[in-house]
Amino acid sequence: MIEKFSDDFEVCECRGLSLGEIVNAIKEYDLESVEEIMEQTDAGTACGSCVSIKESGGDKELHLEDILRDIKKGLTTA
Repeated sequence: MIEKFSDDFEVCECRGLSLGEIVNAIKEYDLESVEEIMEQTDAGTACGSCVSIKESGGDKELHLEDILRDIKKGLTTA
């Protein structure tokens, strides 16, 4: 899924965090859970809609859980 998006795609609008910033944090700190991503980057800690499709009600294209899953599968961004 993340391969469809560029590094500068804004994932967390509340905190102004891009896909590239989140991917870098996952790799640099070897993050293993959405909670760890939230703690390290602050993504998802305001409105929470970028955390999961359940939290967003389907309004967002990309969520932290999607990014983590794809990175752990070895996928990369566009």
